[in-house]
Amino acid sequence: MIMNLHRTDDNPQWERTPESMQNIWQKVAKKTHGVITPANAISIAGLALTISGLQDFKRGDKKKAITKVISGRLCDIADGYVAERTKTKSPLGEAVDATVDKISMAHGLYVMSKTNTLPSLASASFLSQNIINTAATALSKKRGTELHPSAEGKITTLLQWAAIGGYAIASTEKYNADQSMVKIGSDVLASTAAAIGAVVNIQYVTQAVYNP
Repeated sequence: MIMNLHRTDDNPQWERTPESMQNIWQKVAKKTHGVITPANAISIAGLALTISGLQDFKRGDKKKAITKVISGRLCDIADGYVAERTKTKSPLGEAVDATVDKISMAHGLYVMSKTNTLPSLASASFLSQNIINTAATALSKKRGTELHPSAEGKITTLLQWAAIGGYAIASTEKYNADQSMVKIGSDVLASTAAAIGAVVNIQYVTQAVYNP
């Protein structure tokens, strides 16, 4: 497993741990119905950093923006590990993580497209794939089942953000960014994200439509 997914079954981890054996984080999570957990704090902090960085990018402060966005997206990787280490994974935490991903990507695509940083093909690919996954998740929930994030889905998101970051870095160069190695690398990342993302779309739609 490349990353520790922030997902669980229908019951929070602390509900499966005897009260006498619960750690401090589990006790706090239980008292707050899963709202206050270290992983949720990291997820929200990551969202704040990402949004702030994107606003900096829109204003033209690109180097500061890139640093913030990278930090924000690293939080998205860290929250799953922290949830596992503190034994505080829960359906709410999973929902917070997924919502943060969607908000960050939506705002990222908006800003990158608005500043003509992200190629239209990559933007359309990323947007359509995220819309399909969101629709499949909603359909699955309506049918009484839950779609959990997959490793492939998380990898796709990581590749999409790596491509976005690459295009952002390429836009700061003084020479022709279209011919730069950074731009070429970003194209490769975007293409890879599109390919894996298409597989994820099929997985999500199949589960949403055919699972009981």
